[in-house]
Amino acid sequence: MQGPRVAVIGLDCGTPQLLFDQLADEVPNIRALWERGMHGDLASITPPITIPAWACAMSGKTPGQLGIYGMRNRRDTTYGGLSLATSQSVDQPQVWDVLGERGMYSLLIGVPPGYPPKPLEGWRVSCFLTPPSADTYTYPTDLATEIEAELKGQDYLFDIPNFREQGEEVVFDRLFQMTERRFAVARKLVATKPWDFFMLVEMGTDRLHHVFWQHVDPNHPKYVPGNRFETAFRDYYRFLDGEVGRLLEALPRDCVTIVMSDHGARRMAGGVCFNEWLAGQGYLRFDTEPDGPTPIAKARIDWPRTVAWT
Repeated sequence: MQGPRVAVIGLDCGTPQLLFDQLADEVPNIRALWERGMHGDLASITPPITIPAWACAMSGKTPGQLGIYGMRNRRDTTYGGLSLATSQSVDQPQVWDVLGERGMYSLLIGVPPGYPPKPLEGWRVSCFLTPPSADTYTYPTDLATEIEAELKGQDYLFDIPNFREQGEEVVFDRLFQMTERRFAVARKLVATKPWDFFMLVEMGTDRLHHVFWQHVDPNHPKYVPGNRFETAFRDYYRFLDGEVGRLLEALPRDCVTIVMSDHGARRMAGGVCFNEWLAGQGYLRFDTEPDGPTPIAKARIDWPRTVAWT
């Protein structure tokens, strides 16, 4: 192979105003990378959602070209049903496919959409889409044995299932466990596999922001000064930065290292009911007007007179 190896550390929902400003002093390892390299805000896709964002970044395609617009997408061209986007939804070559055609090996850990784990020239650990019932979560399948040995009986955590309903104490503890175990596996595999391209995506940042933003941001409508999780961002980012630093020590010295995210985050101070707006503009018509908040699937829609709906 010509040139140095490349390592990508993906922080799902890594947010510029936190990393580059509010928490810059809490992430010395990440900060050292941009101080001796380059950094800046990275534009996401529209819509800025995890699955299509990573798939687009790694294929160079738009959501329209991939036909992936969110976590769930139209199952077909009819009006009924949604399906979850998976690795099978991506039918365009991604970075590791192109490298594999040139005889180069890739090592992927948690890169969405990574379930089911599709074959590649190299090794792959599935992503947060992996269900508890999954028969296998690695390619090749025997890679799982190495992961289980490294974790010494601890479960490899792909995500925090139902994180919005788990309770904040549970989620906060799980964040640290999930991140610690993912980076432990990463350090082991980067040292034992002959890779040319390495990529890890950590979901902890995304789950942290979803669950705890209102406890950290003084401008959030639900913020309460002195609450239990007021330092949640600082505490987790400090921990995450330590894990990044230990991974950097395990990477080759001549490795080109990229830290990137797929989208950012901010406080939610309201929302838009798109179907209500469409109905108000005359684009969405009903046989019978809903008499209150109604799931679109249960609304009696006049399809012949409807122009647009969501």
